[in-house]
Amino acid sequence: MKETLGIPDWQRDKTVEEIKEEVIEKAGDRSLKESGELMEGSLSLLQHQQRSGEKRIHHAETVNDIDTSRGTNTEGEDVEIRRFQEGGVGYAKLNGGEIIMTSDIHGNMEDLTKPLEEFLERVENGEDVYFSCSGDISLEGNKKLGSLEALLAAQQKYPERVFITPGNGDRRGTSLFAGLAPELGQKYLPEETFTEIEAEVERILEKLWKEQQKVVEDELVNKPGDAKLEKHLAKIKKYQTKSGKRMDYNLLFGAVLMSAGRNAGAKPLDAKHFATRQIYSDFKNMLGIEGKSPALENSVGRAMIEATRKIKNPDSRFGNPNAIKQVFEHWQSVDQVINNLPTMQFIETPQGRIMISHTQPAEIGSLGPYVYDPIDQQESLWHKFQPGMEGKKVSKGHHVRYGEGVVGDFAKKNSIALAQFGHTHINRNTVLEADGHQVTRLEIATSHRDKARGAHYARVNLDRLNEVTTSPEQVIETVKV
Repeated sequence: MKETLGIPDWQRDKTVEEIKEEVIEKAGDRSLKESGELMEGSLSLLQHQQRSGEKRIHHAETVNDIDTSRGTNTEGEDVEIRRFQEGGVGYAKLNGGEIIMTSDIHGNMEDLTKPLEEFLERVENGEDVYFSCSGDISLEGNKKLGSLEALLAAQQKYPERVFITPGNGDRRGTSLFAGLAPELGQKYLPEETFTEIEAEVERILEKLWKEQQKVVEDELVNKPGDAKLEKHLAKIKKYQTKSGKRMDYNLLFGAVLMSAGRNAGAKPLDAKHFATRQIYSDFKNMLGIEGKSPALENSVGRAMIEATRKIKNPDSRFGNPNAIKQVFEHWQSVDQVINNLPTMQFIETPQGRIMISHTQPAEIGSLGPYVYDPIDQQESLWHKFQPGMEGKKVSKGHHVRYGEGVVGDFAKKNSIALAQFGHTHINRNTVLEADGHQVTRLEIATSHRDKARGAHYARVNLDRLNEVTTSPEQVIETVKV
């Protein structure tokens, strides 16, 4: 069977109902083999875009300096390459049409279905329409893998029309500790093996929270009635009694699965793409762990160490080590795909330029650092190409809202008309100004995380993009899911 970019021809010749079944209905319901094949197809596509973009962006001071030239045709006319990627930066040139924009799916496939169905139906109807998702795909909800599979399947079907940008809940190993691991384990591991791992997780959790309770109670002896300590103690007791798949459970399940997978013979993780210190520090802070924690260090800490190093004496503590190895290696393939997605994308149209990213750009003077990370890999959790951030504590590993000045300055320097972000879990658009240049900042939350407004997506008219700062309501239409 002939293939293009690793995509079988049969995927390109289906009815819209068959396409929706392949993209949406199968999402999260594929076998381990089918899901693995989907990841292979996506990696092949992304690697093709990387090859097309080699040496085209890293030298660029601004987007205007990106090299789009392919050479000349047989008539001697200049030919441009219209879609490519180098490192963490993607670039595309579109003639116009409309783009459907989503963000912050958070594993809620039901919120993704409406905008994705609209895109599939309209593109199959011959409309000039595009689709974008700007991050936090595989975090929290009950269909983390399914949400990612749907987007990847759509991109494989329409590689020139679908843009996927990862967020802080997706990249650099984070998804292993943010709920994707137990979802994969419950779906693909034999029931008895999943139960074994879960029992180990609960054992560590019991030890962890008893340890933390004692730490806080000892502090209260010296500070009786301290409101902050009392609040923290109440939180610990809640963690001890609360049932269900919560953050501490997800963290420990990911660590136990990773340790079990490596001990079962799974290949080590690439240290350049796995933020070990940052992940450990972030989740320790999120769980409110005080001081040193032997329980956490002997579980999560040990797993982090084993992740990227050779294990001298493998210890298969659980049954079905081969099944554990296969599931963990599947998570690795998912992580590899996510790490190869661009963290910043530029879309060029005759009416203006769009920037898409999960959060705002850094305060740096050129695009090069987004292509190649010039700093310690551990200092940026989600954004492999993020060396600095206004209002951000580097040790925290994620951003604090948006600095309007940073967005405005970046937009002015790179002639951005529309800057689309996620991360804040708010649906709104705001016109910003920097030294006479105006840019519309569009924030989208296509999930329950916008508690005030609910899940939305946006339709952006690319043919009127030049009006996006003067008449944004004529260019951007927000749609409630």
